Amino acid sequence: IGVYNKQIIVNDLRMKKPSYRILAHSEPLTSINFNDTSTQFMSTSYDGFIRIWDLFNGLCLKTLSMEQAPAIGKSNFMPDEKTILVSSINNE
Repeated sequence: IGVYNKQIIVNDLRMKKPSYRILAHSEPLTSINFNDTSTQFMSTSYDGFIRIWDLFNGLCLKTLSMEQAPAIGKSNFMPDEKTILVSSINNE
């Protein structure tokens, strides 16, 4: 996976070319994290949204936001893969 500004680029390493591109957020991305099974990934952004994606087809499975939409800094899937840990850029 590569990130360019507001886009996520998923590369096919066997074919050595992009599989698909996602215009993921309205502001630049701040992080990308995979779940333990590498079937989903989470993107966060300055736009205050957290999005969970299916790695194989690029579909957005869920969109979340924090109260008052602060810029999201870091995120992680917890081991149960149903819970996420998120912090804002300003630690709000």
